[in-house]
Amino acid sequence: MFFRKRAVTIAASVLVSVIVAVAMSGCHANIAVQPSSPSTQPPKITMTNQHVYIGHDEIVSGYPFGIIDPIWWIVSIYDGAEKYNEDLSVFSLPQRYIFAIDWYAAEVYNGGHEQFFYNSTGIVYPDVLQAFKEIGHAEALANFEELLNSIGEPLSLDRAQRMAQLDKLELDFWQFDEAFYDIRDLDEVMMAYILAHETDFYFDGDVTRPNW
Repeated sequence: MFFRKRAVTIAASVLVSVIVAVAMSGCHANIAVQPSSPSTQPPKITMTNQHVYIGHDEIVSGYPFGIIDPIWWIVSIYDGAEKYNEDLSVFSLPQRYIFAIDWYAAEVYNGGHEQFFYNSTGIVYPDVLQAFKEIGHAEALANFEELLNSIGEPLSLDRAQRMAQLDKLELDFWQFDEAFYDIRDLDEVMMAYILAHETDFYFDGDVTRPNW
């Protein structure tokens, strides 16, 4: 049951991360998925303005990825640290922490820590460190702290500069990838944190997102 639930969460995270990347780049409509055969018309995902409400019922019956859904479509990780922090300023710190962990997990599950740091997602890494402290996940925190210590220097929040740093360092993240993949209770710990800070995750507003 755990692996099925985890697989669904990972798949959803990766799918949304791809759509978010396209949306934030300015392509807000008609995101086509490759058809299974030449004769099949590709389905289209259209970005529309929607009212989103996240309250008590949505939280107690939800899961971390879905509870912070509005943040995915409002906060850009692609336009530098200033824009990232500006977009997050309207959200609570607990929301910020869960958002960072979800981005981190989506990237690491998809392509390891190398993908996480080389992609635009690397901008959230300081928040990931703080988030693991805040939610109290000792195993995830220890792994991430050891990884950062192995790097030996603060990584830039600018993607190009961070990539240049990583190219120079020539690091092997394999052991840290494996340690993260062995974690079995991340969603549960995140949900416990969300429930303990429930009102910090309430949302009531309009969001431009896919018309699922």
